[in-house]
Amino acid sequence: MTSHVTKVDSSALVAQLADEMIAEWRAGRAPLTEVYLERHPELWQHPDAALELIAEELALREEHGRAITASELARRFPRWRSQVETLWQCQHAFRTGPLVRRPPGAGDDLGGFRLVTELGRGANGRVFLATQSALGGRAVVLKLAPRTGGEHLSLARLQHSHIVPLFSAHEFPDHGLRGLCLPYFGRATLAALLESRVPPPRPRAHGERLLAALQAAENESPFPLPVAGPACDRLRTASAVAAACGLVACLADGLGYAHDRGLVHLDVKPSNVLVAADGVPMLLDFHLARPPLAAGAPAPAWLGGTPEYMAPELAAALDAVRAGAPVPAAVDGRADIFSLGVVLREFLGVAEGGDCGHVSCGLLDVLDRCTAPDPATRYPTAALLAADLRRHLADLPLKGVPNRSLAERWYKWRAAARSRAPPSSAPRPC
Repeated sequence: MTSHVTKVDSSALVAQLADEMIAEWRAGRAPLTEVYLERHPELWQHPDAALELIAEELALREEHGRAITASELARRFPRWRSQVETLWQCQHAFRTGPLVRRPPGAGDDLGGFRLVTELGRGANGRVFLATQSALGGRAVVLKLAPRTGGEHLSLARLQHSHIVPLFSAHEFPDHGLRGLCLPYFGRATLAALLESRVPPPRPRAHGERLLAALQAAENESPFPLPVAGPACDRLRTASAVAAACGLVACLADGLGYAHDRGLVHLDVKPSNVLVAADGVPMLLDFHLARPPLAAGAPAPAWLGGTPEYMAPELAAALDAVRAGAPVPAAVDGRADIFSLGVVLREFLGVAEGGDCGHVSCGLLDVLDRCTAPDPATRYPTAALLAADLRRHLADLPLKGVPNRSLAERWYKWRAAARSRAPPSSAPRPC
């Protein structure tokens, strides 16, 4: 699950390669994305970065009148078939609407919204900070995507403090787009915070450093929000491990809520986690969410995910979709638990199967159980994972994994015995 190239490195590299690709196309040489992937094979391990290059090639093809079909693109990148097909649909919708050729962008008015600045883009669409004139010019987030998806129907079912809710859905048929209007809680994703808190290689950071990165993100916003609230207060004094466990426990709460309502997210990763200005983590981007798949079920028409965070059974199901074969193993909420475990590993800087002095034996066991290849050996529910993370933070014995460290058991026993006494100066295992 790890690579010797960090996400910070890959982002900088892709920006450099995109500039080179633009120059080459404008000089008449038109190199394909594969040229750059062959030169930098490490990018195969960073699908989000590679997809940015593919998106740049599609934009250049449009600019130079050398369009490509979705099926041709999928044949070139079979491992990312679902992502590149969605990327093609998005590019097509933005660039070839029936009445308007130029895609909506910052400064445009669109159906009662004023697009202020672009917050991000991906295979499924573009996200803008906007104002809504009908409601006094309030700041909102407007996600523009092709009208083929059902993300609005998934989000409409979910009302949870750790899931970004849906205000409303809007159709823009002249552009072939649907807009999802979401509340504006801030602009910082977990991916952005992890990248910006320190330059690589990343030392273990305390919660205070995350707060500084959160404040820096808000300082760049046209509508800055105060970085304050109980969650920020907890982060300010939290160790790196406490910050990570507290945040991931909240995300597990949100996932458990979605699972209880028959939805699996299927794309849990740092870039799909908003850390709101008040310090509360919230799940984003439910465009791949769907009901669980049973073993032996017919291959669905649509399935996706991000390979770096993808559970093995989801990867196998994607292979079945490409082959038109039945789904070989169930894909349910445990696939999200796997992805969340990968996020927690990344947050803590722990290599898969590796030991790390700043992380206790018990927490390493939690990580290993989350990311077990066999879903039957993972935490069966997100609620049980959240409970164990909070037990760890409270110095209580874990229930989902063996408490095999004698020193850790002794410390927790002492902590329980002294729970009503003044704090001990004994060193606490992280």
